[in-house]
Amino acid sequence: NDTQGLVVSLTTVSVPEGGNANFTLMLAAQPTSSVTVTTAWLSGDTNLSVSNGATLAFNTGDWNLPKNVTLTAAEDEDDIDGTAEFTIASTGMAPVNITANETDNDAVRIFVNASRPDDNGDGLSWATAKKTIQAAVDLATDGMVILVTNGNYNVGGRVTPGASLSNRVVITKNITVRSVNGPDVTIIEGSGTGAYDTPAAMRCIYMSRGKLAGFTLTAGATLATNAWTAYNSAGGAVNMYNAAPGTLVTNCLLFDNKAKYGGGSAYANLDSCTLSDNWAAYGGGASGDSRFTLNHCTISDNVAYTGGGVHGTIQVSNCLISKNSAQWGGGAYQATVNNCVISSNTATPYYGGGIRSATANSCLIIANRATRGGGSHASTLYNSTLYGNVADEGGGGSDADSLRNSIVWGNSLTNGTTSDVAGDDYRYTCASDLPSTNGCISTNPMFVAAGA
Repeated sequence: NDTQGLVVSLTTVSVPEGGNANFTLMLAAQPTSSVTVTTAWLSGDTNLSVSNGATLAFNTGDWNLPKNVTLTAAEDEDDIDGTAEFTIASTGMAPVNITANETDNDAVRIFVNASRPDDNGDGLSWATAKKTIQAAVDLATDGMVILVTNGNYNVGGRVTPGASLSNRVVITKNITVRSVNGPDVTIIEGSGTGAYDTPAAMRCIYMSRGKLAGFTLTAGATLATNAWTAYNSAGGAVNMYNAAPGTLVTNCLLFDNKAKYGGGSAYANLDSCTLSDNWAAYGGGASGDSRFTLNHCTISDNVAYTGGGVHGTIQVSNCLISKNSAQWGGGAYQATVNNCVISSNTATPYYGGGIRSATANSCLIIANRATRGGGSHASTLYNSTLYGNVADEGGGGSDADSLRNSIVWGNSLTNGTTSDVAGDDYRYTCASDLPSTNGCISTNPMFVAAGA
């Protein structure tokens, strides 16, 4: 039985999404007794599986008759060709591994490569890729995916529909524009911030439908004076004003952009993005109203007159808002912030180092600084903690806020005096300088590693 082994018809199998593909097995030599052979998923895309023939028995009479194993690729919502490894094994024999490649059925792809000489290619392969993203967008129809490889995309442009500001890319179709290798190596540039409020100003992206994933959006600029509309003056990197529900930017870096409203983004839905080193008069990082959301984002080192990190009634959830600066509301102004960490923001010479005129739910507001209300000013806070904030006067932690079921402790004035709360609208809150009324206490909450 020295020559015994597994004979597999294919080592690579192509499986259509939503369909099946077969390969066959048999033994290399006649066995002395019944042999069981198993095929099992080993690694990779879990949408690929063995649907038939996972366990096969061979005996002395059928050992050399090929038997089918069926692999299935389940329908999924992505537009990626999945890959999985399967192992075929039997006791006493060397296992054999095969590769299954899913052929995705979700979208037609158009390819973009900045190193191409022009847009004359048909865009249907890397060899014939478009040079500009806009050319690929123009070619696409709803449901298609545009794949963009490494490069600096800084040529071409399109005017915002119904407005006058130019954009490097305008997306008005229900398509996905996705980089191949992520934002570190795939860059969409605007005009440069030096063109702010000049006829040469150009935003990076305007989109009213679709999804954008995996880009750095930088050097975008808008108009400001004598051209005010939400389309012309808002969103240095990206603007989604009046976009369809579901329009989304994800896994992008919005860096060094400039606008009157929303230096990084305006009226936009962002998920898992970083907004850094942007400038605006209102909302250095982002600006928008309650129709729009920022989720799982980092908003840092942005500058504005009002709302250094975020401005407007936009919904901000599970974000880090840090090291932003403004005259009013260093971290956030007017926004609703949920389960966020708001730290090391500054508001000078005015109020609300962390937040101002905002609503905070289950937030940690720490180490912010302002003339008045180092952590928060004129805001409503629920289930939140304010620690280590500093103000020149009034409340070092909270000033003129409505506090509910929160902890305000370890805050101070710049002269070193402990100052947690200045105000009279508080319920069920812990602070050193609150009276024992309305369910409040002044007992040390005994933070663990509070300064860490």
